Amino acid sequence: MNKKGEELVIEQVIFIVLNIVFVGLLLAFAYKTSSSAFTFEQRYAKEIALLIDSTADNSALKLDVTEAYEIAKKNNIPKEEMIVISDKEVILKLSGEKGYAYPYFHKVSIDKIGGISYEDKKEDSGNERVFVNIILGNAGGENENGQD
Repeated sequence: MNKKGEELVIEQVIFIVLNIVFVGLLLAFAYKTSSSAFTFEQRYAKEIALLIDSTADNSALKLDVTEAYEIAKKNNIPKEEMIVISDKEVILKLSGEKGYAYPYFHKVSIDKIGGISYEDKKEDSGNERVFVNIILGNAGGENENGQD
C-alpha cells in the first residue's frame, strides 16, 4: 500500500470513530431528558422556586408531591433528601444523580426558612398522597417596612 492510501484509511477510521462517539452522546442525552425523573425534577424545582418568589414572608406552602415521591422511592431516594432548599436555589433529587437546581430570588435566607416537612395522607380509595410543607420566615436584615 502506498503512503497516500494509508493516510486516507486513517482519516476515515478517525471520522467513523468520532461519529460513533457523537451519536452515542446524543443518544445518552436523549435518554436522560426523556426519563420521567429528569422531567419531574425540572417541573417541581421550578414550581417550588416560583412559589417561594411569589409568596410573602411568614407564609407556609403546601404542595402535593405524590408523583415525585413515587419516582424517588423507585430510585431509593429518601423523602428527606428529595427536596433541598439551599441559599437561593431549590434542588430536587429524584434519581441517583445530583438532581436539578433552580434559583429563586425572594429575600429569604436558608437560616430563616422554617423548614420542610412531609405529610402522608390516605385517601378513601386507599391511595396514599404525599404533601410537602415549606415554611418561610422573615427575610434577614429587614424590618417590618421592608427597609434595611
